[in-house]
Formats: sequence, C-alpha cells, structure tokens
Amino acid sequence: MCEATNPEENENNNVNEMDDEDEDVELEDDEDEELTSAELLALNHELDTLNLVIDEMESKRESIHTQLLELLQSTRDVRKEFQEQKEMSDSIKDIDLDSASKPKATE
Repeated sequence: MCEATNPEENENNNVNEMDDEDEDVELEDDEDEELTSAELLALNHELDTLNLVIDEMESKRESIHTQLLELLQSTRDVRKEFQEQKEMSDSIKDIDLDSASKPKATE
C-alpha cells in the first residue's frame, strides 16, 4: 500500500480502515445473534403495545383537530354576529343623525 505524503491523508485512511473493521465486527455479531422464540414473542408484544399507543395518540390527535375546527367555526360565527350587530348599530346611528339634522316641518 502506498503511504500518503500528507499526514492528514494518513490519518483519514487509518480512520476509514478502523470504520471498515468495526462494520465487519458488527455484521459478525448480528449473524451470531438469533432471537429465541421467547424473545420474538416479547418483541412482538412490545410492538403490539407500541401500535396500540400510536393508535390512541392518533385518535386523540383527530379529536383535538375536530375540536379545533369546531372552535374556529364558532369563532367565525361570533365574529360575523358582532360585525352584523355593529353594522346595524351604525346604520341606526346614521338614521338618528340624519333625522336630527333635518329641520322639523312646522304646521
């Protein structure tokens, strides 16, 4: 193997070689470890439990989303009512001002 003249390149090459060795060791360990049926059952039970928790969280999220949409619609309705009342109040004030500024006809 040719040695690099730059010390940083030598260091990088050594690091890469160590990473490759670590990966080989991990692969060998994974191949040697086979799960027993009891371990598989325990893992399956844990996955089922996680699945139930995820389902519950999804259900709660959907409920919160529905409640939020209802609150948003309610807020829009209330705001629309306030706007209509304000417009009605403003138009009544305009009518009162118009009638107050006109001179009354005398008989």
